[in-house]
Amino acid sequence: DAIEEAIADYYKLAVENSSFNIKPDKLMEVVNAGSDEYTILSIRSAEDYAKGHIAGAMNIPFGNGMQESFDQIPTDKPVVVYCYSGQTSSQTMAILRLLGYEAYSLVGGMGKEGGSGWLGAGGPVVTD
Repeated sequence: DAIEEAIADYYKLAVENSSFNIKPDKLMEVVNAGSDEYTILSIRSAEDYAKGHIAGAMNIPFGNGMQESFDQIPTDKPVVVYCYSGQTSSQTMAILRLLGYEAYSLVGGMGKEGGSGWLGAGGPVVTD
């Protein structure tokens, strides 16, 4: 239905242009430069993190009790949160902002090759 499609397009555009989001190509510049200007936080499962993650990312899996690990996140630089698609990272980013962090969500999350997100933008993964 055209109305549902228009609404979905509107929200997709709003999310991609939010000042609290960071696009994959911008984060890729930071990662490729070997910069540590951001803390990168994966909230994907520990198993999926182990299979491949963005270089330098720490892992705090999304779920009940995850906030108990937030003290591991440095407070002296911005945090970029990513998940699978960008939805739960947006929720986590909002909570981190309420707690005083300068936090951003990676648009499209890890995504998939040929699609959106980090993998869709050709971003590399590591298994360190």
